[in-house]
Amino acid sequence: MNLLKELLLLYTRGLKSLVLGFCESVLFLVLALVVVVTFPVWLPLYLGLKE
Repeated sequence: MNLLKELLLLYTRGLKSLVLGFCESVLFLVLALVVVVTFPVWLPLYLGLKE
């Protein structure tokens, strides 16, 4: 019975890290997408500020 509990704990821990990793990659993708989409908007602003 104790072994089953240990396995369940390991499984939930692995699942948690998997979900966290998935969320991290999704967040990164969304961030990259936002940067790419807003690129034409902030690039002229940045260049205008730099001059």
